[in-house]
This record gives sequence, C-alpha cells and structure tokens, in this order.
Amino acid sequence: MDWLIILIQTDKFLLLDGAVWAQLWSGIFGSVIGAVSATAVALVVVVLSNNHQSRLAAAALREQQRLASQAIDEQRRLANTASIEQSVQASLALSEQREALRLQLSEQKSEASRERQYAAVSQFLAAASRGKHTYQDGEGLNDLLSDMEAAVLRWGLDMDSADFRDELRMWPSLLWKLLKTAHLQHVLASEGKIAEDEGPAYRVNKGLAVVTTAVTNWHGAVPIHRDVILRKLAEARDELEKQSLEFVSGLPRATQATPSGV
Repeated sequence: MDWLIILIQTDKFLLLDGAVWAQLWSGIFGSVIGAVSATAVALVVVVLSNNHQSRLAAAALREQQRLASQAIDEQRRLANTASIEQSVQASLALSEQREALRLQLSEQKSEASRERQYAAVSQFLAAASRGKHTYQDGEGLNDLLSDMEAAVLRWGLDMDSADFRDELRMWPSLLWKLLKTAHLQHVLASEGKIAEDEGPAYRVNKGLAVVTTAVTNWHGAVPIHRDVILRKLAEARDELEKQSLEFVSGLPRATQATPSGV
C-alpha cells in the first residue's frame, strides 16, 4: 500500500494529479461498497422473500390439509347419514311388505271364509227348497233335516255373530216340522179324513221366504239392520211354531200321530 500512498502524494501519475486519483479511488471504493451493499440487500430480500413464500406455502398446505380433513369428515358424515337413511328406508320397506302380506293373508282368509259361508248357505237353502217340492210324498224328509243341520253347523264355524248362529240353529228343525205337518195334512186330506187346508203349505212357503231373506241379506247388512233381521227371524219362528202346533192340536186325535215324527 506504500506505493499507493506514494502515487497519491505524487502530483502527476499517468498524467493525473493526486486529487484526481483520490476522486478515482473514492469512486471505486464507493462503487464496490454500493455493489456489496446492493448485493447484501438483494440477498436479504431473497431470503426474506423465500421465507415468506415458505410460510405461505406451509400455510397453504395446512389449509389444504384442513380442507381435505373436513371433506373426509363430511364424506364420512354423508356416508353415515346415507347408511342410516338406507337402513330406515329398508326398515320401512320391510314393514310395508309385512303389512301388505298381512293384509293379503287376511283378505285371503276372509275370502275363504266367505266362500265357505256361501257354500253352507247354498246347501241349507237348496235342502229347504227341495223339501218344499217333495213334502207331499214324504220321501227323504229326514235326510233334508240332516242336510239343513249340517249346513247350519258349517256356516256357524265361520259366522261372526253368535246370536245369528244360535237363531239359525233353530230353523232346520222348524222347517222340518213344517214340512212334516204339510205332508200330514196332504195325506189325511187325500184319505178324506180331514178337509183340505192350505195352512201347512202356506207356513212352509212363509218359513222358507223368511229364512231365505235373512241369510241372503245378512252379510251386507250394517249392525242396526242385522238387529232387525234377528228380530224378524225370532218373531216368524215363534209365530210359525205356534200355528203349526195349533194345526196339529186341531186334528182328530186318531190322526195326530200319523205320520210319525210331527
């Protein structure tokens, strides 16, 4: 550095005096210092910028992870909700199927019961009607009684009214007695032992009409109408039994036991 000082102190060096050299070196040093300072500042800015970017990236990553976690939780919640809803829907569907099956079985049971009742009613009315057309010869009247009693018994197994069942059970024997009385009147009148009397035949027709109306209207009748049907059946039964007994009691004593069974 001695030579530099000598050069600065020398008035002329390379045609430049000392003051010029001093300014020159001052500028060089200033430039170097400025460059170094600018470089340092730039490095600081880069470092700070990188740190800031790193913090931003870390924050963004954390936010992404948070959002991803929320999305996963939401998906799980939705999956659980969907699973619960599916379970509820499946349970409801199963309940509906069970109820539909129960209703179907109930309807099938009711339909089978109605068919059995209709068959029994048909058997009862057919037997009673057959007696109406065959009572004069008296053949098969005892078989008609068995057929009517069996039909009423079958019908009673599916009947929903104990009162109606008990009332109907009295009618096979009543109709049989009316048929036997009509047969007795026909036989005795044919033999000239008594005068012709349409009363027994009329009572047979009336009894058949009353019971036919009752059994055919019973199923579709509301409770209040069923009460009327029961009352009319009981009243008609009492009246017919009384009239039939009066007729038999009015016959000559020698003929009251002919034919047997009345």
